[in-house]
Amino acid sequence: MWLSRLGMTICAATISLSPLAHTVLGPSEHIDDLKADPTGIYAFIIRGDNKALVAAQQLKVEDTGIGPPVSLPLIDGVALALKAADATALAQQPGIVQVWYVPRPLFGTYVHVIQSFQYIETMAKPPEPVNLSLGPPGEVMPLNSHIEEPMNEATRRMSARGFIIVFAAGNYYNSIAPNPGVINPWCLPEWVICVGAARPDLKGLWSGSARGKSEDPSTWPDVVANGVDVLSAWPAATPKTLDQKEHDEASELFRKKIPKEKWNEFSLMSGTSQATAQVTRAVSQVAYFIQQAILAHPSAQLGQPLFSITIPQDRLAATGHKLRLTGDLGAKTADGVVITYRWVEPWRLIKQILIDTAIPMKDNSPGEVGAGFVSPEYIDRQFGQYGRAPVAILPVKALP
Repeated sequence: MWLSRLGMTICAATISLSPLAHTVLGPSEHIDDLKADPTGIYAFIIRGDNKALVAAQQLKVEDTGIGPPVSLPLIDGVALALKAADATALAQQPGIVQVWYVPRPLFGTYVHVIQSFQYIETMAKPPEPVNLSLGPPGEVMPLNSHIEEPMNEATRRMSARGFIIVFAAGNYYNSIAPNPGVINPWCLPEWVICVGAARPDLKGLWSGSARGKSEDPSTWPDVVANGVDVLSAWPAATPKTLDQKEHDEASELFRKKIPKEKWNEFSLMSGTSQATAQVTRAVSQVAYFIQQAILAHPSAQLGQPLFSITIPQDRLAATGHKLRLTGDLGAKTADGVVITYRWVEPWRLIKQILIDTAIPMKDNSPGEVGAGFVSPEYIDRQFGQYGRAPVAILPVKALP
């Protein structure tokens, strides 16, 4: 298991992912509105030391439709309803790190996602990928991206502990009134893998896939994957619409893969949620490969080389839109450029490998597709050499 020798890596992740610089009261664009409505009741996430959190809960407001306080130990926080005046005053109290307003339509999702991280941390072992085929509901979009917000602090801490966070870019694009830059803000931190949805033939994006502003790399997805007509589980107790039923049963893929008696339990679905699951599968294979590489090099230490990959030049060119997270660029060969990967934090290593091995989509800009298309089948062929023979399309060369 990776962590049997990766305790050093988790420590390194904790060091390299330094605590965020917090805005005590936020988000900034809502502060004036909160101060203008001092008796209004709103949902907040409060972060601070135990004494401060106990004091904050004494100010809670009952019967608001928001629900009782919810403890969020992963981020040293509590979620609760407060009067705006109490929240703004609380931000001045000792021991309080952050008072963060969350819109009511978003509050339930926000809290449940952080709770799910807490459950995963208890039940799973890193470097497990965490598939988050979700994002803020469309009714609250667009949302500004704030690196210091509690959700990003939660993913930062999970990444620092060795988990790989994979978030959907969101189904927010409007082709009638194009809105680039409207993207899931939770998928934008560097320690998160942000996934858009593309057609399986690599000839364009799925129509609703969120995309970034061409002039602002901070809004771009990292990669895309197949998000069109992906076989997905369907709750058997929920009847399909007639159009959905006809679409499923007209598909050769659906009829071939799903026994007829199970047709009500599966459906062909499209979106960034489906694409995110594809990337999560690829993450699992790369993580397994790295675990085996570490075991195969018992003398390897943190920061030392583990293996190298020869990347075709056209692929490397497609990944040059952002600063590299890791991976030493070496000599050019007839096959491409040799990249040597060192033993570093799991999120950093795996994310860079996905970026480096993404298949270019030359008809789309990086703002639309990031580094390109992640194919789990392709990744499986390239990084499945431990346990079965690899197909040598993209050479994976272990260092001595």
